[in-house]
This record gives sequence, structure tokens and C-alpha cells, in this order.
Amino acid sequence: MLDEIRVATGPRQLPKQETLLGFKERVFTDVFDSTAPILKVARSVGKETADRLDDYIAVSAGYGKAAERLIDEELAPIVRELYEAGGDPLLQKFRQAAIARRAAASGLNVGLSPQQINAAIAEIDADPLLKNATDRLHNFFRRLLEERRAAGLISEDDYARIINSDDYYTPFMVDHFTLGKNLNAKAGGNWNVTDKGVRSIIRDPNFERAYAITDPLEVAISQAVTTLRDTGRARVMSMIDELVDSPLGSQFIRRKKYNPSMPMGSTGNTFQAIVNGKKVAYEVSDPDLLRSIAGQSDLSQNVLMEVSRKLAALKRGGIVAPPDFALLSMLRDMSAYAIQRTDTGRALTEAGLGAAAGAGIGLATAEEGDDLFGRVLVSGSIGAGLGMVARPAAEILQAVGDIVGNKDLYKE
Repeated sequence: MLDEIRVATGPRQLPKQETLLGFKERVFTDVFDSTAPILKVARSVGKETADRLDDYIAVSAGYGKAAERLIDEELAPIVRELYEAGGDPLLQKFRQAAIARRAAASGLNVGLSPQQINAAIAEIDADPLLKNATDRLHNFFRRLLEERRAAGLISEDDYARIINSDDYYTPFMVDHFTLGKNLNAKAGGNWNVTDKGVRSIIRDPNFERAYAITDPLEVAISQAVTTLRDTGRARVMSMIDELVDSPLGSQFIRRKKYNPSMPMGSTGNTFQAIVNGKKVAYEVSDPDLLRSIAGQSDLSQNVLMEVSRKLAALKRGGIVAPPDFALLSMLRDMSAYAIQRTDTGRALTEAGLGAAAGAGIGLATAEEGDDLFGRVLVSGSIGAGLGMVARPAAEILQAVGDIVGNKDLYKE
């Protein structure tokens, strides 16, 4: 009899799909959540994978606030202490001291002779406040560099090479507003420094210094924003790279040879990015999935645009502050959450219990002459809907409580 039992063996493959999303899923993606396509691929691997990707996406989306907090915690105290001790003159001296220390460590030509550089370093070493402040700025940049290494934006070899090349690693940039037209740009031709990550334009010891260096504090702010933006998106991209090998992901994404002449991001149905310190390229056959991936990994956004958005946020505050806006947003989120629930069995059970309770209430409150069937049907339907959103509502309200109470989970 054992021979009659059929046991499946061999490799398993999902049925081939023409498109990743169905009609309803596509409508939901367009209206509510642009991340739905990549999360669908992640859910096909497992709930843990989907939850991890969802967390990375949330962290990536919050990079602006994370940068503000980092700046408030680490840069603002330096500025405050210096200003309280000596006002604007001491702040200016601090900027010059940071540049002098970098020049001394890496041999940069900043328009001073070696003797003048040595005298500047001696002046810094004689002032404990100035020495401490420049040390802390250096550590701030080093932390950002380590963040990029941990996220795979630079390789371990690149990280070691940067650290070993300059003992005092503080990247400074040419101020492109003061750059002359006829200067020899042999250190590079792109003067928009906001998206250059950890690479300093001034990296050639023989590069003639006939223009100003950007304020080190401005560079620090720019680097904080771009680093947290890029590292957040890099972690999302590292997970997307894992999904390429999943049964569902492999139907719509395949790796291809990286083309250095193409820009980062999407071009046609090709998408290029940096994953684990290496430049990679993918061909994405599903347009919804391509838009979803590109939306998470756009590395070309200018920090100046981000600053403009923060100004616009003041106006938005007047729109989102009224209670009715918050209530409607919560109702929308509860409905969206209910539709996407992956615990189908529990959702149906809760909906069934809600329907039974609603039908019972409708029957119990019926009056003489009422259409009992219609009343039970309507009450049961309302109960089913409430049962479906009850758990999402409870979790969203718990999240609101975490926000109001400034809990550790909300801070993270």
C-alpha cells in the first residue's frame, strides 16, 4: 500500500505570473502605499522577511528627522559651547582650526606654508576648548563614515583606505559659489558637493587653493542628511537584492552587468544601485515593481531640495494639526491595514465573530414591523467590518500611545 502514496520530490517553482499585482493590488499601490509591490515579494518569502523590509523602509523614510536628532545631539552642543565662550569670533576660529588640522594631517594645500600650518596647529593645541571642539567634529565625520561602511555604501577596503590616508579624517569641500571659471579642476569637475558622500573634492595635495572652502559646519550638516538618507535606502536595497533570488522575485528581477555610463536609479527597465559596497544592476520586467524599487532608492535627491521641504513643512503643519485630519488619517490607516492583513484565518474569525454579534444586536433591537432579514443582514455586515478592523485599530491606537508617551519603540 505504501507504493500507492504519492510523494512530491524535486525542485519547486511557483506558477509563472505575467504581472506581480492584480487589479485591486495595483489600485491600492497607486492610492495608498507605493511599497506594496516589494513587500508582496518579501511576504512570499516569509513574514519575518516582510517585517524586516517594512522596518527598513520606515527607517529610510524617517531619515530627515533622524538627521535632525543627530545634529541636535552632536553638532549643536559644540556650536553652543563655543558661542557661549567666545561668540562668533571663536566660531570662526573653530572653522579655521578644523581646516588647519585636516591640512596638517593630509598635506592639503590651503594657501599656507608648512611653517604657517605648524604655527596654526600649535595655536590649536594651546587652546583646550578649540582642540576638544575640533576633535568632536572629527569624530562626528568618522561616525558618518562608519555608518556608510556598515550599510554597504563603501567596502571594507575603501573604509580602511580612507582611514589610513588621513589620520584626521574630516572631509572638506570647495565652495562652488566662489569657484573661478578658469581654475584647473584636476581634482574633479563636479562642484555640487551635496551628494558626494564621504568623498572630498579637495583630495589632491597639489590642488591650487584660490577660492574658499565650504564652512565645515555646513558640510557636517549636509553629510549627516545625505548619510542617513543613503544608508537607510542602502539597507532597503540590500534586502531587495536578497529578494532577487526568491521564487517570486526571480520571475520579475534578474541581475545584469553594471553599465558605468548609465546613471544610478532607473533607466528604462534597468535599475542600478550600490549594494554592499558594489555597483549592481537589475532588469525589472514588472513596471509596478520597478517604480516601487526606484521610489525607495533614488540616490540623486539634492540636499538643498530637502532644506526647501523643511520650510514647506511649516505650511503643512497648519493642515495636519486639526483633530479631524488626524481622525480621518487614522480611519484610512485602519482600513488599509485591514485590507493587507496576512493572518487571513484570524481576520476571518474576527470578522465572523463581529458579524454574529452585529446580527444578534440587530435582531435584539428590532421593532415590530421591521424587515428582520434586512436588519440582520445590515447589522451583521457592520459587525463583520468592525471585527475586521478591530485588531488594526487596537494596534494603531497603541502606536499613537507610544508616540504620545515618547516610548523607546517610537524613538527607534
